[in-house]
Amino acid sequence: LQAVISQQLVPTVDGKITPAFEIMLVNPAIRNLIREEKTHQIDSVIAAGSAMGMRTMDQSLYELVRSGRVAKEVALQYSIHHDALLKRFQTEGL
Repeated sequence: LQAVISQQLVPTVDGKITPAFEIMLVNPAIRNLIREEKTHQIDSVIAAGSAMGMRTMDQSLYELVRSGRVAKEVALQYSIHHDALLKRFQTEGL
């Protein structure tokens, strides 16, 4: 396993659809979490791995809202961690 990419098609503010991606590149930390059956911690490694090109679904949705392409309410419907994304929107004033 080298990578896993997940996609959701999300409605945009102009009535079209746009993809939101979660990208996990398998590195030693990811391999170790899988081996030790601690898959519930993978999301944290993905979030911290943005320098490597990784991103969580919620990070992707946040960027779509920040760019004005997707409404906040729609992003929250498609989010994985609804409360955390809502808090980030509130913190950033979106």
